Amino acid sequence: MLADGDDRAIHASSAGRAARQSVRRRDHAEWDAPSQRGDPVAVLREQDATRIPGLVPIRHGRMTADPFASYRGAGAIMAHTTSP
Repeated sequence: MLADGDDRAIHASSAGRAARQSVRRRDHAEWDAPSQRGDPVAVLREQDATRIPGLVPIRHGRMTADPFASYRGAGAIMAHTTSP
């Protein structure tokens, strides 16, 4: 619920509605990864080389516990995919 007089929230809500009008939901499914995009598994393997070998399986196990747990070790992947 928006607080009375919260202009920022009202503006954000209006901007969201406008964006939904310009880009249809089904168009979001048509994204293709750029051809120069690196392999995220390769990024993790590069990091594994600098880790204590006995702890690598624990790290991977924690990352595969559920879909959101993968973010635990995804900092390097995110940095790699968002860098120019």
